[in-house]
Amino acid sequence: MPQLIHRLSAIIASFAALVMLAACGDSPWDDMPDSVATFVDTYFNEGEVESATKTSTGFVVTFKNGPQITFDSQNDWTDINGRGATLPQMLITDQCPTRVVDYLKDMELTTEVYRLQRSWHLYTVTLSDSYFTYNNQTDELTYPEMRQK
Repeated sequence: MPQLIHRLSAIIASFAALVMLAACGDSPWDDMPDSVATFVDTYFNEGEVESATKTSTGFVVTFKNGPQITFDSQNDWTDINGRGATLPQMLITDQCPTRVVDYLKDMELTTEVYRLQRSWHLYTVTLSDSYFTYNNQTDELTYPEMRQK
């Protein structure tokens, strides 16, 4: 009987160790550079990160049933795609140039942005049925065009 108890205890301990190892598996947060993790935590802290992937040109963070954010090799965002959901208003006001924010506020659209894209000189802001661009070199805002449905 004591041997049975000893074996049973060993089996239970081994099982508990396996469960703990499985629970300590790789988290997408572990793979993110600090600046990317800070950005994600600041603007998307309520979403569940599905994956964080290093690419040849930067980094991509994908949320489960939510946005996808692409970062360049300097860990600056280049594309924030809500994938059907609007982007947080705080993100818009913090990350867009003043001219873009002012336009969105004037048109009462700060809560209607579905995607932001930027390159070294151009921002593209996608709304539900239109988009506009902002050239930060010329300070030119190209007004929305209705998309064909």
